[in-house]
Order: sequence, then structure tokens, then C-alpha cells
Amino acid sequence: MSEETAVAPVAENPLDNIPAGGVPSGHDDAALEKAIASKKFLPRLQLMTANSGLCKEGKFPVNHWALVRDSNFIDLGEDVDAHLVSVRPKALDMGDVTISIFDPDDPQFAIIADKAENKIGNAMYGLEFLTWVPEQESFATLFLGSSSGRRETPVFKSLLGQAVTCKSFLAKNSKFTWFAATAVACSTPLSSAPTAEDMNEVVERFLNPPKSEVEAADDTETAGQDRAR
Repeated sequence: MSEETAVAPVAENPLDNIPAGGVPSGHDDAALEKAIASKKFLPRLQLMTANSGLCKEGKFPVNHWALVRDSNFIDLGEDVDAHLVSVRPKALDMGDVTISIFDPDDPQFAIIADKAENKIGNAMYGLEFLTWVPEQESFATLFLGSSSGRRETPVFKSLLGQAVTCKSFLAKNSKFTWFAATAVACSTPLSSAPTAEDMNEVVERFLNPPKSEVEAADDTETAGQDRAR
């Protein structure tokens, strides 16, 4: 009888036993998101109109609100609840780099505002609101810097300090129709709230910005929606 050769058992690959989604970290998604969130730039709340870059490419629903963090656009639907926390002036010039000016007495603020009024380049100015978006458990800025946004600013200012529902409405003139942002008082309690510590930190940063901020140009936020109006 021939001697049989023993076959060594195949070692189990531990990677094969990792569950979908990875080994649980012990932290929920909100905690993980907070760990990577920029301390310098807040996400923004934006109505995505037909002239928004992603809408033109068919990658985002038209006239839906988005929470925008870097290149990540979260669809919040046609209406979104938010709490209007505070407000500040802002001028925004989106050229090769994006420059934000927060002091209305800064000569550069007036230069950017003049460019916006005369439709030169890609410039905007107006009021920027600090909001709490309960659905996403996140603070976000809402900049009403287009001509349509500036016309609706009194509506938002009248609701400052309150919970609102951000909506859109059909605006029109003799030549064009388009959708613009507006708000009404929220009729239901908000689903979440920030901690006092987080709110104090964010409000302090929002109300005490640097004289100017410079970012890489972002072609997803433009003044183009008002170019012909």
C-alpha cells in the first residue's frame, strides 16, 4: 500500500468574513461625518435651478434643495425645513478663485456688487443666513446673492430666529420665467437641534469671519440664473 501524502489545511482568509459595510466602528454616521467636516467652511443650502450645472447635466433634480458639502450634493427635495439662526452681508466673486468679502465697508465689496449689478463675470452679493437643517443634523449657510434672492431677502429676514420651510416659486417678467427661493413659517416641530456647545462655536465663527476668504472656483454655484432677467 502506497503512503498517502497529508494535505495541509488551507488557512481561512479573515478578510472573507468582513461584513458588508466593514467592521462596525462603534460610531454612528453623524459622528463620522462630524469628524471629517470642515471647521473652516460650512456646507451650504442651495436651490438647484435649471441653470445649475448638475441640473443641466441631468445629475440632480431641478428645483430641489441641496445640502452642498465640497463636491457632495444631498437631495433634500422640493421643500426643506430649517431654522434661521443669524445673518451677515456677503459679496462673492467666482473667477479663477472664489473670493468672499463679508465687510460691506470694504471697497472690494462694492466692486463685486457693481460687477453683479452689471452682469460682469460671475459675481453675487446680498445677505447670507446661518441655518440649522434638522433633517441632516447640520448647520449650513444660505446665500441669497442673486437678484432673485435679494428680492426675497425681506421674506427670510422677517422670519429670522424662527423655523421655516424653504420652498421655491415661479417668478417671471415680460420675457422669462424661472424658479426662485422663498420661505414660509414652518408648521411642524423640527426633528433635531444642535448642542449648545456646537451652536455657540458655529455662531461665533459665522459672525466673526475673516476679512475675506479665498477658495478654489466652484462652477456649481453661479449667478447665471439671473443673467437675462
